[in-house]
Amino acid sequence: NFERVHVPYEPGGADQGRHAVIGDINGDHIPDVALGGKGGTAGFWLNETPAPEGGVQLRVDLRPTSTAWPATGASLVATCDGQVQTRMQTSGGKMGGVQDTAIFIAWPECDGTPEVEIRWPSGAVSQHVADANSRILAPEPEWWAVPDDAPGVVRLNPQAAGAGEACVAGASGD
Repeated sequence: NFERVHVPYEPGGADQGRHAVIGDINGDHIPDVALGGKGGTAGFWLNETPAPEGGVQLRVDLRPTSTAWPATGASLVATCDGQVQTRMQTSGGKMGGVQDTAIFIAWPECDGTPEVEIRWPSGAVSQHVADANSRILAPEPEWWAVPDDAPGVVRLNPQAAGAGEACVAGASGD
């Protein structure tokens, strides 16, 4: 159920949309729809679907560190009471614009605690536990860093990427 609402910056905007994106316009953890149109017009539809009794809803916001933003290719496996949901970040924003890259997951028959494993494009793996009906700000583990106190040095932490070791080649490729 969606209810058409006025554009915050242009009341009465035309509905000649060409580019639709899904995001959480009003911060209620339920995806809404924005539609960009011709001549700078836009429309917003707030999702008025009532939350079901029981169950768990979750919003995951990926915060890449080594991976470029948005984290296209990141895959999520989320479980709640043994029920498994999978998602993948498949695209970013449009040229000249940005869309919400949140990932929404719901378990209508779950009363437990949701757990999420994220496999980042960099190879890093992160684990997250969330409260029911909440939002996870999921940072990518930093498996490499250039420390401020040591210019020209790269520090590696392969365990943050789920690896046991790191292979390093010199400037000559050896």
